This record gives sequence, structure tokens and C-alpha cells, in this order.
Amino acid sequence: MSWIQSLNDAGNKETSTRKDVHKCAYEFYKSYTESPSETSRKRKKACGNRRQSTNARNNRSNKRDRSTATHQGIENEQSPGPDNLINETLKIGAPLLIPYLKLLFNEVVESEQVPDQWRLSQIILLYKKGNPLEVGNYRPISLLPSIYKLFSSILLSRIAPQIDKNQPIEQAGFRPNYEIITNWKY
Repeated sequence: MSWIQSLNDAGNKETSTRKDVHKCAYEFYKSYTESPSETSRKRKKACGNRRQSTNARNNRSNKRDRSTATHQGIENEQSPGPDNLINETLKIGAPLLIPYLKLLFNEVVESEQVPDQWRLSQIILLYKKGNPLEVGNYRPISLLPSIYKLFSSILLSRIAPQIDKNQPIEQAGFRPNYEIITNWKY
């Protein structure tokens, strides 16, 4: 993983210490939780009023070449979260880990409480394009604990069919085997 060497702060001054780079990113993305008018003002200032064309965003391919997990629903070659546990470790260790994970997952479901470690994430910035000194040219992502991701994928696989079955036909946009255009035809 490469580190971001420097970023421009809100005053367009280049910052290069690790602490200042963190502060610059924090201040920029914190604006997403503020009032809409203040948020747009700060984003315009930090991004230099540049906007990416909506068509360019929509024309990007959504397809990614990933090797998916076997029955667990977790993917290979994903960055580990704060637990530093990679998905391949869970797959290789599955014969030994499954009984213990089953106990843990059942306890989580029965108690309706998730472990505190599952509430932690590590936020990193991925460079998109443009000037690498501008924080608006990065996309923040949260790296989650691998066991939490495994639990979530198992839970989703169990509740998704029931949720899908109870959706009205009008909700076709993000459902498997449905298209938005289908609703327009009728």
C-alpha cells in the first residue's frame, strides 16, 4: 500500500506531514455530514469547482474480474480490515474454523449484539484521477473486519430471498433478473 505523500488543504496550501494529510482528508470528508449549503461551499473550494461529467460516470463499466469465494460469499485478494485477517486465511482454515465461527455467529444472532471489534473500520483513500494533491480526487473506503464481512454475507444470503419475495414489481432497479426498462414497457 502506498501512502499519500501530500495534499492541498482548504487554503490550497500543500501539506506533507502525515498528521496534516490526515487532518486535510478528515476536514474534507467531514463536510459530507454538515448542512447542504455549507457542504457544497466546502466541496467547491476543495475541488476547485471541477465536476465530473455524469455521463462519464455512468458509462464506466461495473464489471470487475474477481475470484469469488466458494460457499462463504467472500472474495479473494481483498484488503484486510483492522483485524489484518485476509479472506484467504478464512477459506484455507475453514475446516478448523467453521465450528467456532458457527458458535460465534449463532451467539451474535441470539444475543442481537455484535462484538465491539466488528464496529471498527479502517478508512483509506483511493486515488481516482486528476491532481493527486487535491483531496477531492480521492475516494474514501472503509476496510471492515473479515469475520464481520463473512457473517454479513451469510446473513444476507439467508434474508435476501425473503426480502426479494416481498418486494413489489415496481422495485425492479436493483433486483436480480429484473430491469428498470421492464416497468416502462407496461
